[in-house]
Amino acid sequence: MRIAALSGHVIANLDEALLRRITSGVGSGASALKRFLEPMLGVSAYRLKLFLEDQEISSISPDSFQVDLQLVVLPYCQDRARELLDAAESGHLFEAQRLLELSQDPNAKCGDSLAPLHSASCMGHADMVRLLVEARADKNQAAIYGTPLLIAAERGRIEVVRYLVEAGAAKDEPKDDGSTPLLCAAAGDHLEVVKFLIEAGADKDLQRGDGATPLLCAAAMDHLEVVQCLVNSGHTQVVQLLLLAGADANKCRMDGSTALMCAAAEGHDEIAQALLLAGADPKWSRKDGKVAQQLAEDHGHLDMVALLNDVSKLKRARCARVELFQAE
Repeated sequence: MRIAALSGHVIANLDEALLRRITSGVGSGASALKRFLEPMLGVSAYRLKLFLEDQEISSISPDSFQVDLQLVVLPYCQDRARELLDAAESGHLFEAQRLLELSQDPNAKCGDSLAPLHSASCMGHADMVRLLVEARADKNQAAIYGTPLLIAAERGRIEVVRYLVEAGAAKDEPKDDGSTPLLCAAAGDHLEVVKFLIEAGADKDLQRGDGATPLLCAAAMDHLEVVQCLVNSGHTQVVQLLLLAGADANKCRMDGSTALMCAAAEGHDEIAQALLLAGADPKWSRKDGKVAQQLAEDHGHLDMVALLNDVSKLKRARCARVELFQAE
C-alpha cells in the first residue's frame, strides 16, 4: 500500500505483512492506520482523512495492500470549542470523540475560560483526560487556575494526576502565584496525591510567591499525615541522614515564618512534634524577632508552650530514630 499526500509526496509504503499487523487489532482498520501515521506526521489522528479515488474510506482490509491512498491533514476547527468544553466537563466521551473527529481543536478556549483538558482534569474524568491527551491536547497548557495537573492535584484527583505525570506533564509547573501541584495537594490535605508526586520526583521545597512551601501550608492547616509524608519522604544521602527528610523543615516565608511557627500559632501539637523530630529549629526567629514559643504564648496554646520549652526529650527521640535508621 502506497500512502501519499495530495502533492504526490509519498508518506509511507506498506507491504502486506506490515499492513496486516497494523489492521489486525480492534477497530476499523482505517483508525489503526491513522494511529500508525500519527507519530510520523506529528498531528492528531483525528485530523487525518484517507481517500481512495476521491472517496473517504472508513475501513481497510488487510488484503488492500495493493491500493494507493491519498492522505489529507485537516486544519483545526475552532467553532465548536464550547461544545467540546461542555463534553469534557460532563465526561461525555462519545460526544467529545465526535467533535474531535470533526477536527475541533482540543486546546481551544472559550474566551478566557479553561480548555477542555483543564475541565476534564478538574472533574476527575480520567477517561476523558486520556482521550484529549491522545488527541494531542497540551498537557502543560496554562490557564488562570494553572495547568491540568495542578488543577487535578488541587482537587485530589489521583487517577488523573497519575495519568498526566506518566504522560509527561511537568510536575512542578506553577500557577501565577507560584503554587506548584505538590503545594496545592498539600494545602488541600490530599495525602494520596502528595505521596504520588513525591515518589514521582516533585520538588518538595519550591516556594510560592509569598515564600510558603508544601510543608508550611500543610503545617498551618493541621494536615498531620501530609506533614509526616513530606518530612519523612527523604533522600538517603549522608548529609541529610540526620534530618531523615527530603523537605526542609526550616524553609520560611517572606516574613520569616517557618512551618513550626505556623503550627505553634495555631496550636497544632502533633504537627509541631513531627516538625521538631524532623529537625525544625524552635529558636528560629521571624523578621519581627518572634520565635515559635512566643507565638504559642500569644495565642494561649499552653500545651504548645510546654512542648517547645522541653525539646530535649524530642531531641533524644530523634537521635534514637537516627540510630535505628543507621542500623537498618
